[in-house]
Amino acid sequence: TRFTGLYMRNELKSPGSRWLFSPNMRVDHFNLSREWTFSPRPSMTYSLSESLSTKLSGGTYYQPPLNQEADANFGNPEIKSNRSWHANFNVSKDFREGSSQGFTVSADLFYKYLDRQIVETDQYVTRVGRLVPLFYSNEGRGQVVGVQTFLKYTREPYVASLVYTLSNSERWKKGADKTRAPYDQRHIVNFLASRQFTRNWKLATRIRYSTGTPVTPITSATYDSDNDVHIPIRGKTYS
Repeated sequence: TRFTGLYMRNELKSPGSRWLFSPNMRVDHFNLSREWTFSPRPSMTYSLSESLSTKLSGGTYYQPPLNQEADANFGNPEIKSNRSWHANFNVSKDFREGSSQGFTVSADLFYKYLDRQIVETDQYVTRVGRLVPLFYSNEGRGQVVGVQTFLKYTREPYVASLVYTLSNSERWKKGADKTRAPYDQRHIVNFLASRQFTRNWKLATRIRYSTGTPVTPITSATYDSDNDVHIPIRGKTYS
């Protein structure tokens, strides 16, 4: 497996202007899917004051297929990379006003749309005159929407941060209903604290709490007397 990537980041700002433009981009080559991907990732920042700013950013992101997904015998050699479209709006306020002590607050509203997602399929295709299973296709879709708040307090040599994220992640494919993503975590709280000592030593800790990582429940079962086993009946996927 080989990945080749080139990333370019630029900042454009006129003297005395409150606007900052960053026309960033990335180019990748994935040998498994035999494709070049172009990912523009621009951002635009506006400073209302020296301590208050807003930022709008977005772009496309790609994730190459796994080895088994692109395998000629057990996967789909024509599979393409997963793709997602990101958009983010940020507001940041620094209450320190030039001091080294005080609070910094930030809030982000984000949205992601996922297409070309690799999912399992029971379809068949014709290759070299033979009907063979497709195994995987790019029919998966998804979306993630949420908000994240960040609070940081600095008082040397101490630093403490509290981050809370509220999000909803869904997945679906053609002809199927939307479900929660298997790794969806609705609430995430992170608390970090550190103390800087002399001689380049630092003591830090982190506490993390999250909900989610849903499962598909088994609501009941039927008894197969011929094989002496119970066959589970499952509820809504990832409910």
